[in-house]
Amino acid sequence: MHYEKLPITPLPTPYMHGVSVIDGKWRSRILAVINYYTALRYTELREALRPISDTVLANQLRYLIDEDIIVKIELNDASVCYSLTEKGKGIIPVLRMLAQWSQQWGYSEPKPEAPDPKARIPSNPFRTSLAGARRANMMFAGLDDAEALQGFPLTEQD
Repeated sequence: MHYEKLPITPLPTPYMHGVSVIDGKWRSRILAVINYYTALRYTELREALRPISDTVLANQLRYLIDEDIIVKIELNDASVCYSLTEKGKGIIPVLRMLAQWSQQWGYSEPKPEAPDPKARIPSNPFRTSLAGARRANMMFAGLDDAEALQGFPLTEQD
């Protein structure tokens, strides 16, 4: 049997651009946290996103500013805060729909593994699993478990 090779067609450019905005390391989480708080100073954002590194956060903020997704606002006390632009607010419903899709079609908290009696107990219990790290981030953001399970602290502010 002979199969004819189909031509490979690239994905549409607008689609690829849209995916690239939320695809970067920590980008969707940064957008969700800024949306939740409306505006945040750098240190507040870093605390809400623990354990993000300064380098990663600075690089992602720079990218989002260059793409006109967030804006850097200079305050009177020589500090700055970050807020979503209109273009940035437009991507929040996409993140919300992605979280809802994930919840509907199979997202669930990872099942806890049976403890190994020989294993050393970690000093920080939140770092034992991805779910624990997510809960720790949500606690810093002041969110309850329902919002933590949803994956994004998105509000109906937009």
